[in-house]
Amino acid sequence: MIKNKNTLFISIVVTAVLSLSLFVPFFRAIAETSAIETRPALFLSKTRVQLNGLLDPSDLSLPLNYWFEWGRTDALGNFTYPRTVRTIASRSISERITLPDPAVNYFFRAVVQNNESKEYGQIMLLKVPNETVNSKSFSSTTPAASSLTLQSTTETSAANAVSTVSPLTIKHTVVNLSFPNGAESVVAGKAGDVFEFLISAENTSDKPIYNLRVSDKLSIFLELVDASPNYKHSNDSQNEVFWEIQKVAPKEYLEFRIKTRGKKFSENIVIENNATVANKDFSTDSKRVSILLNNSPLELIFKSKNKKVPPGGISEYEIYYRNEGEISLVNADLQIFLPEELKFKESDRKFSEKDNVLSLKIGEIKSGQEDTVQFTAVVSEIAKNEKTLVVFATIKYQKNLSLNEEILTVVAENIVDKDFINLTAAIIENSILPSTIAFIIIIALLGLLIILFYRHHLYHEKKEKEFLVLMDTIKELEQKLKILTENQEGKQEEHQDE
Repeated sequence: MIKNKNTLFISIVVTAVLSLSLFVPFFRAIAETSAIETRPALFLSKTRVQLNGLLDPSDLSLPLNYWFEWGRTDALGNFTYPRTVRTIASRSISERITLPDPAVNYFFRAVVQNNESKEYGQIMLLKVPNETVNSKSFSSTTPAASSLTLQSTTETSAANAVSTVSPLTIKHTVVNLSFPNGAESVVAGKAGDVFEFLISAENTSDKPIYNLRVSDKLSIFLELVDASPNYKHSNDSQNEVFWEIQKVAPKEYLEFRIKTRGKKFSENIVIENNATVANKDFSTDSKRVSILLNNSPLELIFKSKNKKVPPGGISEYEIYYRNEGEISLVNADLQIFLPEELKFKESDRKFSEKDNVLSLKIGEIKSGQEDTVQFTAVVSEIAKNEKTLVVFATIKYQKNLSLNEEILTVVAENIVDKDFINLTAAIIENSILPSTIAFIIIIALLGLLIILFYRHHLYHEKKEKEFLVLMDTIKELEQKLKILTENQEGKQEEHQDE
């Protein structure tokens, strides 16, 4: 009897523990709070709106970047410029945007990202007011329905997609533009520029694929110009270009091209774009490609001279700017935001440095004025291999003293590669070539001199032989001419005797 009671007691305890363990994730989810929260927007006018959010980076590693995503649908697709945070203080965040079409509603959310993770605030519905509002009037922004709220991580979202492994590989690029350097980055363009997207898909399986749909949802800031034959275009808020393929044979390779034009707009816009291939059995998205539509009179190009750089190596950067407008830009300041893996080394300009942010006062940039700024940075010895180092460069300026401050941001990237040998870094760091490399160069130069001397000797020897042959030929011709002359004179004498 006692044994039965003990068995019953143990069973109850085990059941209770197992039951509590099932609720642990639930309680943990309640206890955890997101570092980023989307807040209702503020309308400044019918087309001008301020997106708001709350950032609490206390539990995140620094530095980190935050921005807002927005668009006509919950797929969003448009982005504000990333802002860098280097302190753990909680703060309200905001960005102002101009709505391209005030006749429709929009969606938006706040996003934060550091070197370890990326978090999203909830998607909110931005209801455009029917009449013009003043700056004190809040929009009737409300949280989107639960069906429109995305998961906080991309992994969770991916779990809701079709789980079948895709038999297709897909790539998506901008073929008529190049990235600032070897690593993928933001591509710069202007309103009116034509961007040509290339979508490539390959059936890597040994079986045919049926009823395939290849699609690309274009940003509202891109206007369709043309596409590969047999395309269809949903000329609505989706702005989707797609093809319907009945059958894709095993190992068959397909290409689709889309030509778009950047629309007119009032500020700089960052657009992310990706393509999707799907049928009833699977769905696969390509990697996203970003385009910066630059509406600024200032052309700003930022690039890294090193596609790869080893830990402890030196990365070289170059910034070029030019005022393409007709008026001067004033109060211009250049700022460079270095990630924690980089430490400023030297530059041809006098930067001020604080918290890994470099600042340079430019002042006035006259119409047509251009300049190039160079600097180097040292990669941390403990930088993770294959880590992408993202450096932001911004120029703040005013078109005249009465206008608000404007900002233009570009990025440059390179990749940490522990197996990469950076000779430039060794030269700059030590001011001399390493002895082994110097020895190899000296041997190579000596070998080159020997080859040049030998070729020079052969050339003169050849010329000398040609000269001797020419002299022998001349002598032979002289002898023949002499004999011919003597024979001619003998005939003349015989003729006179007759």
